[in-house]
Amino acid sequence: MTWTTQMKRLGFIVELLTVAVSFTACNDDESEQIPVPETAYVSLYHASPNATGLDVLVDGRQINSYSFDYSESTGYLRFYTGERTLKFTPYDANNTVTDTTVNFEPNNAYSVFAVGEYPNLQTLILEDNSEAPTADHAKIRVVHLSPDAPDVTVSSSQSSEIAIGAQSYLTASEFQEVAAGTYSLAVDNAQSDSTVLDVEDLYLSPGIFYTLVIKGYASPPAGNSNHLSAELLVN
Repeated sequence: MTWTTQMKRLGFIVELLTVAVSFTACNDDESEQIPVPETAYVSLYHASPNATGLDVLVDGRQINSYSFDYSESTGYLRFYTGERTLKFTPYDANNTVTDTTVNFEPNNAYSVFAVGEYPNLQTLILEDNSEAPTADHAKIRVVHLSPDAPDVTVSSSQSSEIAIGAQSYLTASEFQEVAAGTYSLAVDNAQSDSTVLDVEDLYLSPGIFYTLVIKGYASPPAGNSNHLSAELLVN
């Protein structure tokens, strides 16, 4: 699935945030090149396990036409740089549940997560910039977005390269370089070392950055089926 197809499926209005490749303007007989505005790259992810679908507003302008639902992500969108206001509201409603102003730097990449429990949502913003992995390696980080899970560590019995120390709720590790390949990971309680989640058969491609999102409820409330799980995102 292409990036544009994914955006259309999620109902994001790509044209609102995408910068055209170039613009030209004529002044008498002279053609003048108009500078292309600088952009940053921003991905959005819905990580609130008890929230309904959301609307996403940038500088007061809604950028989705369909509900942005739990566990959905956009991939990278192009945002104008400078201070941008991000708002999340319940889908097709007016009450704002989280409102954040972010300064996006030119050519930098960011991940924006809608987190917490409704109605007290928050916005977690991570910078995704890191040096490229060396040959035949990938990079992976872990972000802990489960509101009731303990602090966790992540490791693999297949490689000592994957050994991510204790992450508490709403924190993220640094990107860690690992040899490309297929891994099974253990997400353990950082205090007791007991395994709270097994993540099987993750393939990490060479040259690619990944974020492993720990999400959902360790003990879901009545009527909620969003159990503790992990999702591997490509950055």
